[in-house]
Amino acid sequence: MADSDRGSLGAQFESQVRELYVRDGLSTRRIAEQLGMRRAAVTAALHAMGVVVSPRGAGRRRPTTRRADSDDLAERLRQLYSVEGLTRRQTSEKLGLSEGLVRTRLAEFAIPIRTRGRCNREDRAEVPLDQILRHYRDGGLSAQRAAELLGVSRVVFLRTAHDQGVPVRPGAATQHESDSIRLISALYADPQVRSTLERHHVPIATVTGQIWQRFPRPVPLTDELCIELYVNAGLSMTQIELVTGQPASRVHTVLRRAGVTLRSAGGRSPFRIRWEGRHPSA
Repeated sequence: MADSDRGSLGAQFESQVRELYVRDGLSTRRIAEQLGMRRAAVTAALHAMGVVVSPRGAGRRRPTTRRADSDDLAERLRQLYSVEGLTRRQTSEKLGLSEGLVRTRLAEFAIPIRTRGRCNREDRAEVPLDQILRHYRDGGLSAQRAAELLGVSRVVFLRTAHDQGVPVRPGAATQHESDSIRLISALYADPQVRSTLERHHVPIATVTGQIWQRFPRPVPLTDELCIELYVNAGLSMTQIELVTGQPASRVHTVLRRAGVTLRSAGGRSPFRIRWEGRHPSA
């Protein structure tokens, strides 16, 4: 049906709209899709007929019975959404369910919801722990060489090593592991960092694992928290990621928005220099 105003639609159309809305319980959006017209035109027609239209988002009358979930729904949801990494929409299409029902069942089955956007914490590239241990810790390769061998960037390699609690050598690959720093532990042990986190009620997440595992709920990034950690405590953006669970790219965005002058890339952060000053053998 062509998209036109109500005056040209006629009594037959009005009757059809009323039946679909009142008798069949379809929403104005579904009626518009079914009749090939604008949702606003459907709403206007209903108002003209004296039909009370539910507020948008309030939902429509639904059947009192629903199709029972399959016995293996929880397992299939975990496989498609958590293991294979499908989106909620893709998962709903695979299972033949609405996206809203998939969202509801994910919550009911306590399946963690992935964060949205290009900075999705759960979908970031990671390096298998056994490969880090094999090539870097036991094999003595530099982080750069190990990253090249595994086909990832040095940033991804080191980030994963820090997440997993692997001691990261501060300098050349020939340095002994006793000269290494367990970065997360060092951050939490620093009085300046610790007091800042406590003042902003940031939880201490000492467990190892990927960013979304250490922080199932990422810490809200306020301008004050980022400025204190970056400027006052001297952490790098990657180090702020390790104690907040927020990707370094988001930390960068907050700092730029707050008008903070960023340090040049590369080199050691003020925190690292301070830490090494208290641990001369590092």
